[in-house]
Amino acid sequence: MYDPELYRSKAEVEEWKKRDPISNLASLLKQQRSISDSNLDQIERDVAKELDDAVAYAEAGTWEPLADLERFVYSDRRPA
Repeated sequence: MYDPELYRSKAEVEEWKKRDPISNLASLLKQQRSISDSNLDQIERDVAKELDDAVAYAEAGTWEPLADLERFVYSDRRPA
């Protein structure tokens, strides 16, 4: 889904991207020559496929009945 991120400045987003643990790990592994660009690309493709499969599975599922939306939110017991 698209998020226009109107609640944060672009500078704040860029600052937090510098702290991204995934890209920082990838950079470290590449710097140490522990992983290649092609290995990272394959990992990203595998992750994207897994996410696509999970979304497709969820979208193919059935919706909860409306009557169950509030089920287990509040207790049916009344205080004594």
